[in-house]
Amino acid sequence: MTTPPLWTNIRVKLGDLKPWQDNPRMSSKAQARRLLASFDKFGQVQTVAVDPDGSVLDGHQRLSALLTLHSADYELDARQSNRALTDAERRELVISLHAGAVGGWDWERVAGWDAAWSYPPPMSPSHSNACPPPSRTYQSRGWND
Repeated sequence: MTTPPLWTNIRVKLGDLKPWQDNPRMSSKAQARRLLASFDKFGQVQTVAVDPDGSVLDGHQRLSALLTLHSADYELDARQSNRALTDAERRELVISLHAGAVGGWDWERVAGWDAAWSYPPPMSPSHSNACPPPSRTYQSRGWND
């Protein structure tokens, strides 16, 4: 059995990060605008996860958003693994972080919240993470039309 990776907090320059070319996650322009608005209001709350050589394991949308705001010399918070993940581990990590493994929304509970954002509930569980196929890519397959 492979030993689980150990993670440490680091500061890294945007220009030192290497996006994963097989990243399956995408954001629409509207989602990207909401992410940028969140950065403007709250700063960088979530980190980018990287392996020892700077390959991005998680956080491609945050990376793309930060690149629109800052130069390659901008430093950001990241979590770095102590070893490279295998392709199978990387794929499992992406799915476990983003395929509903961390919970869903109680839309009735948040319906009365007075928030500047508007995230309508998904039409069905099968469409909760649906994005149209990319017609134009930005950075690491980040934003599409």
